[in-house]
Amino acid sequence: MRDRVAELEVENASLRQLNATIHRNVTLFNALMRRSREGALLLSTQMTFLRVAHSVLGYEDEELAGTSFLSLVHPDDAEMFSNTFKRVLEANVKTAVCEVRIRDKQGAWNWVEIEMTDMLDDEDVQAIVLNNRRCQHAAS
Repeated sequence: MRDRVAELEVENASLRQLNATIHRNVTLFNALMRRSREGALLLSTQMTFLRVAHSVLGYEDEELAGTSFLSLVHPDDAEMFSNTFKRVLEANVKTAVCEVRIRDKQGAWNWVEIEMTDMLDDEDVQAIVLNNRRCQHAAS
């Protein structure tokens, strides 16, 4: 019985150390993303938000989770975005880039360059990753 208790104490100490490491990594990631001028989003194959790691347009994860990315895309740019997304899904390309107008949290349209990467096969990600940044276009 004492051996089992000692074994559990060692296991608990190991789990506490692992938890502290995870906490440090999350804190570092959040600090880096907070200062970043680029956004990172995870979408499902149906173009639904799975996660907003960082938004350059003011959104929080909870505001967009489960909604369609197309709901933020300017109607004139929706077809281009959809076609680019489809190319990535069909594995014709692993990564593709497009520029579209996206509505920010205040309702203004912003030109955004989006790089889409298929990471569906990565068991830690399982999503289409959208790295994005604002472009220097004239206001539309």
